[in-house]
Amino acid sequence: MSSLSILKEESIQNHYKISELYTKTFSNNINQDLVNIESIIDNLDNILDLYDSSYIQEKKLNKIIKNYPQIRSFNILNQNDEIIISSNNLNIGLKIDTQEYIPKPFFNNNILRVSKPIFARDFYNIDKKKTDNKLTSFIPILKNSTIKGSIYKVIINLNVDYFINNYQNELKFDSAVVELVRIDGLVLFSTKDIVMDSLFVNLNKKFLNSLENRLLTEIEVVDNKENIVSYMPTTNYPLIISVKLDLESSLSGWEEKRYKYFTITVILVLVSVLIALFLFFLYSKEKEKEIKLHKLQINDQIKFKALFEKTNMLKMFIELNGAITEVNSVCSQLVNDSFEDIKKMKIWELSCWNTKESQKIKDMILNYKVGSDLEKEFSLTDKFNQKRFFNLIISSLYIDNKISLVVFALDITNKKDKETLLKQSYTVFNNTRDGIMVTNKDGNIVRVNRSFEIITGYKETEVIGKNPKFLQSGVHNKSYYVKMWKNLNENGFYEGEIVNKNKKSEHFTEWLTINTVYDENSKILNYIGVFSDISFQKEQEQILREQEQILFQQSKMAAMGEMIENIAHQWRQPLSVISTVATGLKLQKEFGISNEEDEIKELTAINESAQYLSNTIEDFKGFLKNNKKANIFNSISLFNKALSLIGSKLKNKEITIIKDIENLDIYTLENELIQVVINILNNAKDALESSKIVDKLIFIEVFKSNKDITIVIKDNAGGIKESIINRIFEPYFTTKHQSQGTGIGLYMSAEIIINHIKGTICVKNEEYTYENKEYQGAVFTITIPIINE
Repeated sequence: MSSLSILKEESIQNHYKISELYTKTFSNNINQDLVNIESIIDNLDNILDLYDSSYIQEKKLNKIIKNYPQIRSFNILNQNDEIIISSNNLNIGLKIDTQEYIPKPFFNNNILRVSKPIFARDFYNIDKKKTDNKLTSFIPILKNSTIKGSIYKVIINLNVDYFINNYQNELKFDSAVVELVRIDGLVLFSTKDIVMDSLFVNLNKKFLNSLENRLLTEIEVVDNKENIVSYMPTTNYPLIISVKLDLESSLSGWEEKRYKYFTITVILVLVSVLIALFLFFLYSKEKEKEIKLHKLQINDQIKFKALFEKTNMLKMFIELNGAITEVNSVCSQLVNDSFEDIKKMKIWELSCWNTKESQKIKDMILNYKVGSDLEKEFSLTDKFNQKRFFNLIISSLYIDNKISLVVFALDITNKKDKETLLKQSYTVFNNTRDGIMVTNKDGNIVRVNRSFEIITGYKETEVIGKNPKFLQSGVHNKSYYVKMWKNLNENGFYEGEIVNKNKKSEHFTEWLTINTVYDENSKILNYIGVFSDISFQKEQEQILREQEQILFQQSKMAAMGEMIENIAHQWRQPLSVISTVATGLKLQKEFGISNEEDEIKELTAINESAQYLSNTIEDFKGFLKNNKKANIFNSISLFNKALSLIGSKLKNKEITIIKDIENLDIYTLENELIQVVINILNNAKDALESSKIVDKLIFIEVFKSNKDITIVIKDNAGGIKESIINRIFEPYFTTKHQSQGTGIGLYMSAEIIINHIKGTICVKNEEYTYENKEYQGAVFTITIPIINE
C-alpha cells in the first residue's frame, strides 16, 4: 500500500508538471502576442497616414489584422474618446468609455491597459441585455500612440475565439480548463462555458502569491471537485494564466490499474509476511533492532528526499572542496548545464555565474568554517538569459559519517524588482515638475512632493493633516465641487481644469487629475492628486488667439481687395448696358421715334443689369459679415457664391472650371468656408497664369464620404515644387513677389478648416488624364464633418 501511495503521488506530481508546463507555455504565448501588438501600436506613425481616406486607413489596418488573427478590430480614438479610424468602419463615430481600463496610469500614461470582456462581435453591436448564454466576446486593450506629433488612444479588440480554439487544440485533457484573469480577479476568457454573472474569481492569498513566485501550483476544490491548478502571471502585463486539471479524470488511468497493482501487492505482502515470520525465528532480537533502525533510516531518507525536491528553493549538496554531489529539479530551471555535467562540476563553475559572482562563491566555500551558517546575496543569469537575484545560505550536515555542505538559494528577484520600482516611483514623486498630493480616505493630506511646495508656496509641514479646501480660490461655486466628487466616487477618477490660490492668495490655473486607490477589498485607501500650473500656458493661448484674429483680418482684407477688383470688372458690362440703353432711349425721345414696346424692352434690360449689380453687392455683403455661428447651406450654392465673387477674373484669364458637385446640405461656418475656397481658387488662378499651358483647367469635386463631406480642388498648372510643398501652410510663406502675396492665405485656410470647422486640409501633386490628355497639378483635399457640433 505504501508503494501504491508513492506511485500515485508520482502520478500526481507528473500532472503537476504537466499543468505547470501548459501554464508557462500559455503565459509566454499571450505575453509574446501582447508584446507584438504593443510594438504595432508604437509603430503606427510609420504605418498610418492620417491624411489618407478612411477607405485606405481601413485597408491598412485590415492588412495588419490579416497577419494577426489574435486581433478582431483596430480602433484609433481622438481626445474625446471617439473612434475616428477603425479597421471596422461600423465602429467609426462611437464613443468609448476608457475609464475602467486597468492599470490606472498614475505616473506613466504610455502603458498598455486592459478592459473587461465584452460579449459581442465588436463595439458596434454590443447587446447588454444578454446575460446568461455563452456569447462571442472580445477583450479591448488600450495604449496611447503618437501619430504625426499628436497623441491618440489606440484600442485593439482581442479575438477571444482565437485564444480559446488555440488552447483547446493544444490541451491533451478534455477536462482541462484554461482561464485568462486580470490582476483584479476579472476573468477575461475561459475555455469552459461561463456566464456574465460569474466573471470574477476570489483573490485569495494563494492567488496573490503567484505574483510573487511567478508560478504557483496546488490542489483546489472547484465545484466540489479536486483540481490541480497552476497560476502564472505574464511577464510584462497585469494578466494571469490559470490551467485547471480535473484530478479524478487525470488519474482515471491510474485507478483502472490500481486493482491489478493491489492484487499483486497483496500477494507480495503475503509472501513478505511469510518471509518476515521465517526471519523472525532465524534472527535474534538484536538483529531485529538493526532491521528496525535501518527501516527508520530509509524512511528518513525518503522523507528528506521528498522535502529536498518539493520546494521552490534551489537546493544542492556539495563537498567541502565545492564539488556538487546532488541538486534538486529547481536547478534545471536556472542553468543550461545538464544534470550529468553538474555532478562533474564545482559550484562556482556553473554557467549561470559571472566572473565576479563565481569568485565570491569560491571564496565563501573554501573559507567556510564547519558548523557555521553563511548568508549572502548573489545574482545569476538563468537559462533564458534573464538576470535573477538569490539569497544564498550555506550550512553543514553529517551524512554517512561525512561532512557535507547544504546550499539553499531563495529567489528574491521579485523583491528586488519591487524595491527598484519603489525607488523609481519615489524618484519620480520627488523630481516630477507636476505637483502631487496624497490624502487619506477622509481627504486629509498625508504627503506632498517638492513641486507642490514650489507651485503653492506651502511647505509639507504646513499642510499635513489638512483638507485641500484651503487651496480653493472662490472662483468655482459649490456645484462645481459636488460634480467633481460625484465623478470621483462613481468612476474613481477625475480630470479637469481648476483655479486655486497659492500661499500669497494669488490665483493660478492648474490641470488636475485625481485617482482613487483601493485595497484588495475595493475599499478606498487614498486619493492621489496630480496637477500642473498652466497659468502661463493659458496666457499664451490668449495671445495666440489674438494673433490669429489679426492674421484672419489681414487675410480677409486681402481677399476683399481682390474681390473689389473683381466686382469692378463685373460691373463694367452691366453699367455699359445701362448707359447705352439709357442714351438710346433719350435719343429716341428727342427724335420722337420711340414706341412703348421698345421702351419696355429697353427698361427691362436696364432692370436686369441693375438686378445683377444688386446681387453682386449682396454676395459681397454676405462675405463681409463677421458671422461666427454655423448655419445650414447647400454645397452648390456655396461654390456659386464663391465663383460669383471671383468668376470674372477666372474668365478673364481664360480658365475653364469643371464642376462635379453633389447636392449636399452642410452645417458649418459658411463665410469662413467660402474664404478658404476663394483662397485656393486664387492660388490655382495665379499658378495657371504663370504657366505656359494653353488649356487652363480647374476641377472642383464635392462628394459625401461616411460622415464627412470631401472637397477636392485641382488644377493643371504642373504642381508645387516638392522642396516647398510641406511649407505652404506656414504663416507668411509665399512663392509670389512681395507685391502679389502676403503668405497668410493658405495659413489662414488651414486654421479655419482645422480649428474652426474641425476638419482636415492637405495638398499633394498628382498626374491625371482628362479628355485623353495627360496633366499634372496640385490637388487640395478638404474634409469637413456634415454636422459640425
